Amino acid sequence: MAAPDIHPRYRTVSASKLIETAGLSLKAIKDADGLTYADLGQELGKSGDMAEAYRHGSSEMSMTTFLRACLRWNGRFANSVFAMLGLKLVPLDAEHHCDRKAMTIVMRAQVAMAENLEDGLLEDDELVEDRDWIEAAGAVFDGWRQRLARIDGRSE
Repeated sequence: MAAPDIHPRYRTVSASKLIETAGLSLKAIKDADGLTYADLGQELGKSGDMAEAYRHGSSEMSMTTFLRACLRWNGRFANSVFAMLGLKLVPLDAEHHCDRKAMTIVMRAQVAMAENLEDGLLEDDELVEDRDWIEAAGAVFDGWRQRLARIDGRSE
């Protein structure tokens, strides 16, 4: 397994690595959603040529373009970049599941991870394979954190 790009916390990360990672996120979105560079550009408020340059890491996004991508694709776009900085993007209006459904999602993620660990190692490709369950379980925990924040706010 590859070593993390940033470890421990606050380690310096290069701008080129951040730009490259954002480009890889755009590639994953483009491939998964069947988009063209023109489609990506439209979502970003830029031309298709600029979207292609962002995807290949040959151009740096402006703040407004980055935020448009965050707004449009949430963590699918930004969390791989933010993870390098020890951060995570979570929508404030995240989908809330009933408690029973939420627990089912968390348990399915747990089963997927347990199966991956049967050989004692969690390989990168196994992690990628179960990304949907991991993200879904993460969203459940984010919802519970939001609920706790509301509870804490009422108790003051």
